[in-house]
Amino acid sequence: AEEARQAKALAEIADAARPFAGGIAGRSTPGNWSNTSVGMGLKGPVTQDEVDEIVAWFAEAGIEPRFEVCPFADPSLVTALEKHRP
Repeated sequence: AEEARQAKALAEIADAARPFAGGIAGRSTPGNWSNTSVGMGLKGPVTQDEVDEIVAWFAEAGIEPRFEVCPFADPSLVTALEKHRP
């Protein structure tokens, strides 16, 4: 329930927001706290393509992608995110 509340608030506050893997990704100016993603993977598996697309969406604005991962998220989310570790 907390993740749904966070996702709704992020969608309202961020300069730009888009659905992502059952949650929301938000971005604003570089360095802004609203440059993050919340609520992903709680409704089932997440594909590598979904993660790649959101990472590129952040990168095109010069923003480091951030993901708040719930411990109840589908393990496929973590697997897909691991491919983007520095």
